Amino acid sequence: MISTWAIATRALWPEDALIWESSDPYLYLRTSGDGRIICGGEDEDFADEDARDAPDPGLPLIGKLPGHPRVHAVRGYGGNGITFSRIAAEIVRADLTGATDADAALFAFEA
Repeated sequence: MISTWAIATRALWPEDALIWESSDPYLYLRTSGDGRIICGGEDEDFADEDARDAPDPGLPLIGKLPGHPRVHAVRGYGGNGITFSRIAAEIVRADLTGATDADAALFAFEA
């Protein structure tokens, strides 16, 4: 299995931020709503890549569940959970407020 290591700090950063440094091993940072810094990176090997990657191509599924218009789900983060959780929050918030997020179709469940 892949394990991604992460830490969170006490409130330090007053603005929204998302930083992704893509070397190997990679490092990512994002802020939480209360100003904490969440940081992680360096995935460890996964024992069964076929099982991990099936049935979608590695992107998470974010949005309303087909047949359940009042239920939102966010599934399948893998090693990029810190980044996808931020995207998921923006997509779900937009839907709940009646707006449209430009990235929602990339992560939508099949109808």
